[in-house]
Amino acid sequence: MLLRLRHQRPDGELDTYHLKSGRRYHIGRGSTCEVRILDLKLSRQHAAIEYKQGEWRVLDLGSTNGLKVDGDHMAGSAILKTGTTIEAGHTALTVERILGDDEDDSEVDIPVQAPAAPMALI
Repeated sequence: MLLRLRHQRPDGELDTYHLKSGRRYHIGRGSTCEVRILDLKLSRQHAAIEYKQGEWRVLDLGSTNGLKVDGDHMAGSAILKTGTTIEAGHTALTVERILGDDEDDSEVDIPVQAPAAPMALI
């Protein structure tokens, strides 16, 4: 399974992350996060995304400022589907696409990528 996650930076540039099942991906401003976003309202490890028991889920990791999924505050975890928006701090991430094992993912079979250039802190 592969999940394509999109983030539009304040400068208008788009970052795309390709998450593969079998591991947990951390979202936050910390240098160890696979989905690193420089937003002062994000915790160092704000949330995580993982594939378990046949579904992609986002988990709040006890962040100070919380997490919204499709505009609703959430506690614990929530199921992700194509089109789902995750809001944390001043940041919005959109699940652009979810590919199953039987789908051709050759065009997106690349590792998680960090933003090409640092963005201004909000």
